[in-house]
Amino acid sequence: MKRMLIILVALVIRTPASGQTVDGQIVARPELLYEIAKPGVSITVGIRFVLQPGWYIYWKNPGDSGLPLGVEWELPEGWEVSPLKFPVPQKFVHDDLVSYGYKNEVIFLATITQGSTPLTSLKANLDWLVCKESCLRGSTEVEVPLTSTSKGAEMLASAAEKLPRPSSESGIQPIRAQARKSGSGWEAEIALGGSDAGEVIDFYPDLSESLSVDLRSIRVKDNVLRINFEVPVPAPSEISLSGLFITPSTGFQTAIPLQLSPL
Repeated sequence: MKRMLIILVALVIRTPASGQTVDGQIVARPELLYEIAKPGVSITVGIRFVLQPGWYIYWKNPGDSGLPLGVEWELPEGWEVSPLKFPVPQKFVHDDLVSYGYKNEVIFLATITQGSTPLTSLKANLDWLVCKESCLRGSTEVEVPLTSTSKGAEMLASAAEKLPRPSSESGIQPIRAQARKSGSGWEAEIALGGSDAGEVIDFYPDLSESLSVDLRSIRVKDNVLRINFEVPVPAPSEISLSGLFITPSTGFQTAIPLQLSPL
């Protein structure tokens, strides 16, 4: 299965700090937020995007098209930063393409662990793809002075509530998982149990190097999740299908081991 990408402009256009503009309108405006939760230890940081209605940017697994947000932090030696934490996304379906992303406003979170060298400002280089009927790639440098006063603490707290929850907080458990050959690929059938199994309405898979999911095939009915996918040849005897169980209120991270049976 091939992923498709349609980009209005092939080259990355350096975006002014004020935001990415199309026909005189700012369609994507990024900014940095931060909260010094533990002075001298760590800083919670957020990359906030405000998007013009109808435009969207992508989750860490963009789906059949798109690119996730890329970020390079400019930090002194000895400082460390966690990978980005992505909120639970929306699913967009256009013709035969399925994508995952965010409209209106989104905040991506990370944690910076402080080093011994003083830091007076936070600075990051961002690279993203924003789409509507077509897509436009943007790139800019964002910076915010670092003081003892947090910037956007309430927004950061709200953003943390929108992150996927760990599987330990859900009442959802795969109670039976089978995968069988189906044409040139495989079909998985995963029966769900637990107190919240009936709340599952969808599944958003993580990107994986070991399998390629047919996103259009994902369906949940009667507490059973079905997914078609392909794996490299020769097929391994077992794979792990990771992603989010989607409920009306949130998403729960999960990893489902699958035995591949040729019969």
